Formats: sequence, structure tokens, C-alpha cells
Amino acid sequence: MVVRWIYYRLDNIPHRIQAAVNRDFIKEQDKEWDIKQEEADKKVKMILASQFPSTYKKNYLDPYEEGSELYNENMEFLKRLRDTKGEEEVIKVRARW
Repeated sequence: MVVRWIYYRLDNIPHRIQAAVNRDFIKEQDKEWDIKQEEADKKVKMILASQFPSTYKKNYLDPYEEGSELYNENMEFLKRLRDTKGEEEVIKVRARW
């Protein structure tokens, strides 16, 4: 019975090590995903502001009160984009299949 218990414990060691590796991998992947999501949100925001200003106003300006920090930040972004509209900005899009 003691030998069986020892073998049972020793058999679980690789599973425990793999579980720890999986947890670390998942945390790392979640961080990378969050960074990619933020980049994608910035690109969508830029496209909406340049191509569809009414939709941009509906999504990024209307939900906030005038004078609030987010409202001012989004309004400044829209104004800055309008001022530089003569200078066309290139958006790099990479597709991975």
C-alpha cells in the first residue's frame, strides 16, 4: 500500500509540472491578446474618425458628457485627424492566414 501511494505521487509530478507551465503560458497569451486588442481598437477608432465621422461621434462622443476627460480626449483626436486630413496617414494592415 505504501509503495502504491509512492508511485501514485510520483506519477502526478509530470502532470503538476505541466499544469504550472500551462498556467504561465495562458497568462502570457492573455497579456499578448490584450495588447493586440488595444492596437485593434486604436485602428478602428482611427478608421471610424477618418471615414465615418458621424459613427465616431455616436460611439465615442455621445455616451460622455461634454467637458469630461474622455469626451475631450476623443474630440481632440477627431480635431487632430481633421487638421491632418490633407496629409494622408497610411494604415498598415497585415493579414495572417
